[in-house]
Amino acid sequence: METTIFAQAGRLGIGENDPQELLDLKGKAATGQGGIRIQNINSPTYTSTVSTDKIVVADDNGILKTLPTANTVKATSSLSGVGNAYACINAVGELFRSATPCTP
Repeated sequence: METTIFAQAGRLGIGENDPQELLDLKGKAATGQGGIRIQNINSPTYTSTVSTDKIVVADDNGILKTLPTANTVKATSSLSGVGNAYACINAVGELFRSATPCTP
């Protein structure tokens, strides 16, 4: 696979001739076709228990952003049960099972 690399105004584009971010990657989002891979990211060296770590998310345009871990949903064991149910989130961000629709 041949890829063209462009540098423009302090921005680097790989497969993108008009980079809009510091690093702008363009390719097909299919295995082996241009996805992003970070090898060994889950190795013990990079596994963290630090409460200041952030979660990386991508917006609709593929721009990566971070969320503090405080913005995540905390799973609890209260989701177990039999039959259909609603998965709701309480005021402190915990999931819980409900037989009725969740209320805001």
